[in-house]
Amino acid sequence: LLIRGRWGGRTDTQARQKKADAVKGTAHVTRILQAIKNHQKGHEQFIGELDGMLAEMHSTLKASEIVLLKINTAEIEKLGAAFKKESDAQDMLLSGAGDVSLSRRREAAEAAIKAIKSQLGEKQRLFLLYKEKLTQWESAKTELQGDKDKRSSIVWYAAEIEALDALPAKREQSKTARLAIVRRLHEQIGKVVAEYRILYQPVQGFVQSTTRMEMPLPLDFDVRIAEEGFQEIFLGRINRQTRGSFSGIDESNLLIRSVLKETDFMNADAVVAFVEKVDDMLHFDRRVEAVNPAELSVVDQLRKGNRPEELYDFLFGLEYLKPQYSLTYDKQEISQLSPGERGLLLLVFYLLVDKDDIPLVIDQPEENLDNQTIYKILVRCIKTAKQRRQVIMVTHNPNLAVVCDAEQIICATCDKANKRFSYLSGAIESPEIKARVIEILEGTEPAFVNRKRKYGF
Repeated sequence: LLIRGRWGGRTDTQARQKKADAVKGTAHVTRILQAIKNHQKGHEQFIGELDGMLAEMHSTLKASEIVLLKINTAEIEKLGAAFKKESDAQDMLLSGAGDVSLSRRREAAEAAIKAIKSQLGEKQRLFLLYKEKLTQWESAKTELQGDKDKRSSIVWYAAEIEALDALPAKREQSKTARLAIVRRLHEQIGKVVAEYRILYQPVQGFVQSTTRMEMPLPLDFDVRIAEEGFQEIFLGRINRQTRGSFSGIDESNLLIRSVLKETDFMNADAVVAFVEKVDDMLHFDRRVEAVNPAELSVVDQLRKGNRPEELYDFLFGLEYLKPQYSLTYDKQEISQLSPGERGLLLLVFYLLVDKDDIPLVIDQPEENLDNQTIYKILVRCIKTAKQRRQVIMVTHNPNLAVVCDAEQIICATCDKANKRFSYLSGAIESPEIKARVIEILEGTEPAFVNRKRKYGF
């Protein structure tokens, strides 16, 4: 039995392992020698370049006199020869050729065992058979028990069960860590919003100043974290024909809209609650009330070509939250204003927000504006602006020419027959300028007097 155990399969394994180690060692030695050769070639190239630089200096020095490289590969070559010798020796053992081969030695050992067995009595033979069976049983037991790295063994299954038992706690830890990342992402977006507020402080200051000016300009400025495109991208990954919270085209659209509407994305706690709620709806069908609803597979709810990792990266990565600023007039976004209202805001900004002191030329600012707005807002802005810069206007409106207290009025006349323009300028106190203002801007004196009488002034 001892002879069989010594020369059995385990010795074959050891020989193969020794051969593998020797081959690996030989490969390492080869790489080392190649690295040394490469270094030597690099050194030779460096010596050549250094010789060239020395020659440019007309020096008699040689690079080899300055830099020396000593290489001695004797020991590493000796080590390589030892690895080669060991590899050849193991090949001899495994090849089956010669008396020293394992196969020949195994055959000799088995013949010796057979001869010894033939000389045993009945009790000795039965005892020997028992020992063989016991050895086989212990070997099978060891094989069956295995270890945590051997698949399908008892110890491996026990380790897997232990890992499964620990999964719920590990899952909760991962969820907590994931929500912490969501909070950090939201914090970074909030910092961008804060930077926007700093950049737009002049606009914000102007919006606040309109109240102090007693000017009825219903402006409001705001910077916030806004949701953008979540519904389209999220539902675009979901197969809405399968069972789940997001089943049905119209139903899922309505559900997502309601969840988005009730979420304050400026608030970190609200954002965390939002992602948790959507995550919960992915795992449970929340369309129906159930005490213990069955958990659903996220994979089964995805459209073909989409992966759960991509869906979660989108949901928890907050790609859909963007810093957004808005300027509203009378609670309406600028894009929704009429051309006249947008023009009014542009004029107001040029007149009051722009701090330049260069002349400002405005062509017919009264276009698309009613006289009430012109008088209550535009006139006040122009009066404020002309205290620090020259304002030149082309206008047909008496509110702008007269009520704005124009220092100088220029009246242009076109002689169409001769294709000539003539100009008359002066202060409004000038009788000639005043006559032109009444004639052109007020529509003649009788018209002005008639309106006064109609109004009962």
